[in-house]
Amino acid sequence: MSLLKVAVCNGSLGPRLIEFLKTGGYQLKEPDRTGSLGTSNGIEFVQVDRRMVPQFIRDGEFDAGVTGYDLLLASNFENDLRVMAKLCFSRASDVPTRWALVAKPGYQLRPHSVIGCELPSLVSRIVPGSHHVSLKRIEGSEELCVKYGIVEAALVVVETGSSLRACGLEIVAGFDNLLESVPCLMAKQVLSDEKEKKLNSLSLTLQAVVGASQFAMVTFNLPATVGISTLSLPCDTAPTINPTSNLGWVEVSICIPRSKFPDVVGSLRAAGATGIVLLPVTGHLA
Repeated sequence: MSLLKVAVCNGSLGPRLIEFLKTGGYQLKEPDRTGSLGTSNGIEFVQVDRRMVPQFIRDGEFDAGVTGYDLLLASNFENDLRVMAKLCFSRASDVPTRWALVAKPGYQLRPHSVIGCELPSLVSRIVPGSHHVSLKRIEGSEELCVKYGIVEAALVVVETGSSLRACGLEIVAGFDNLLESVPCLMAKQVLSDEKEKKLNSLSLTLQAVVGASQFAMVTFNLPATVGISTLSLPCDTAPTINPTSNLGWVEVSICIPRSKFPDVVGSLRAAGATGIVLLPVTGHLA
């Protein structure tokens, strides 16, 4: 059997990614001193530096890996690798991360400005006019580097903006959403049929588990005289309807976008539904 070798990113995305893999049925252990997470379902998982994942795939022995799309762009390997799946989650939420240029209030980008970033090559790709500025690589503490004058501005990932406010910084006008990035499952362009099958299963599993947080199962009892189609429920698939021991009633299960539950529960109660239960979904594929 030929193992599929997958690089798992470390850093802020690592813990959530590993939990998603475990939820999807891959039995992983804590990384050892070599980064090995173990082998499961014909796949060998190894945790590596998040910035190096694209290079481990293109130039090394790895067949695939997961890291941020921004890091793929920064590596300049996006034409050498293929993106199998984009996974919408970040360190603390289920939305993409956003890159923005931050500086002290009133700052305007001008020729010869000194711009700092952990990934200088990313600055040249996404910041308009960056060919006129000086790029400086900084290894973390980007907001503090601006606050204390190491650089005039910095390209950073913005989530809540709390660290910017704490340092007295703000997003430079017009540079507020330079790139939205999500974790991506990427792979070599060509793999054996056996490895391709394992890669496809991994891709579908991750898409199902990551996407599940946006959906919920709702079960309820409904008078049999009520036509389920008349309720216009936002079901992802056709409702499952089963008879109950209570004549004149049916039990119904539906999968809906979680954000629609407030509207759904009101419609169900108005139609006479009882025993309404909201259940989490651990996997979902449309």
